Amino acid sequence: MCRYIGMVHIVMPKTDRSGFLRERILRRLLEPQPHRKRPRSLYEVAKEADVAYSWAYEVMKSLEALKAAQGSRVTKPGRAYGYWLKHHVPPLFRDYQVPDPAGTISEAGLPCAVTTYGADQVIQRYLFPRRYDVYVRGDDASAWHKRIMRRGFAGGGNMRLLLQDEDIIRTSERRHGLSVVCLPQLILDLVVEGGVCTEAARVLFRRVYNADPPVHWT
Repeated sequence: MCRYIGMVHIVMPKTDRSGFLRERILRRLLEPQPHRKRPRSLYEVAKEADVAYSWAYEVMKSLEALKAAQGSRVTKPGRAYGYWLKHHVPPLFRDYQVPDPAGTISEAGLPCAVTTYGADQVIQRYLFPRRYDVYVRGDDASAWHKRIMRRGFAGGGNMRLLLQDEDIIRTSERRHGLSVVCLPQLILDLVVEGGVCTEAARVLFRRVYNADPPVHWT
């Protein structure tokens, strides 16, 4: 689902940028809000996502057509994830093998957000942390590569650098000393990863939304 790249000098394709804006909105619409007295307005969502109001309006109308939302609130999160998966922009990536991926991430001191196996290990401990997938900023890609190569190797292994919209990093959360993606992003990434990660996504979905996950995500 991802696209491999040399990960040194990166320019994201312009065609991806409109998809990024849609995903920013979905990240916020699907965020659990147990303590909010009222749902955020679309204007607030657009402002937090740093997108034009027209984008928030378009996404909400698409979700309403799927009977997944009403007003500015998602009422059927399973259907909303189906919409997100259909419009998801796969990240660019590069794989590495390092002696201590968690330590490498902590020592780097660079903005990032861990997802899939590594994030699951912090949040619900359902999956064995076979690989640490880490969203990084495009401007930092070369620095990450140089730091990893001091002790590690390029190629398939236990650590993967990901490049997508930096909003994923901005919406990350600090948990147990590790920066991890927000819960909606984690659920999406687990479903995209597939296999046993889909099981983990279902477990997390129930926990976050107190509802049964969809039988088929798309």
